[in-house]
Amino acid sequence: MIALPVRQHKPDRVPRNGAGIAAALGSVKRIEFYRELLVAAPEEAEAILKRWWCEAMLDTAPVVTG
Repeated sequence: MIALPVRQHKPDRVPRNGAGIAAALGSVKRIEFYRELLVAAPEEAEAILKRWWCEAMLDTAPVVTG
């Protein structure tokens, strides 16, 4: 007997790295993302990536109508 997961894991719409996040953001948000990331201390970078990844995921979310 083989156990299969109920839900198959799909890759994220937005890769969890700087290039993936930047590609998913609009131009104004992308500039702000790079501005924050480039001046961040190394220990702050992970939190900045997480916050902007969430923003990018929201920006790329499929629109559900009706």
